[in-house]
Amino acid sequence: MASIQAIQNELKTAVAAVQFAGGTAFMNVFDHPADNMDGYPNAVVMLSDGTSGYETSAENQRTDIFEIHVIVSLEDQGLTMSSAFDRVYDLMDSVRDALDKSQNFSGLVLYIDPSAGGVRLAELQNGQNAVGTVRVAVRHLFDITL
Repeated sequence: MASIQAIQNELKTAVAAVQFAGGTAFMNVFDHPADNMDGYPNAVVMLSDGTSGYETSAENQRTDIFEIHVIVSLEDQGLTMSSAFDRVYDLMDSVRDALDKSQNFSGLVLYIDPSAGGVRLAELQNGQNAVGTVRVAVRHLFDITL
């Protein structure tokens, strides 16, 4: 049986291990919104406000949706709008590839399905940022005993 926190921790560990351009992809990986992100790019792994639901009550399976927000600062990294968005797309691909290949989830979940979400420009504390979202559907077992 997998708890939301256990799944989030495994996702965070997997994202922190993502490699990009010969090094670690993210300066920081958070499991909550952060006021002060020291260095960029960053990732935030959170349970989505999207619909979670039972897949089948006979087999005690549930699917929860998590979001991984990939954040690239235009100002901090001296990027143009175009290059920041390109970097976000590249990092999103790296995250999806890493999750597809991850062994961290063995025994914890039945399967994970990462997919690309939207990319947007966001004004955060440090200025303008390109932010992309990878949505991750996680199917796992749950306990129905009281």
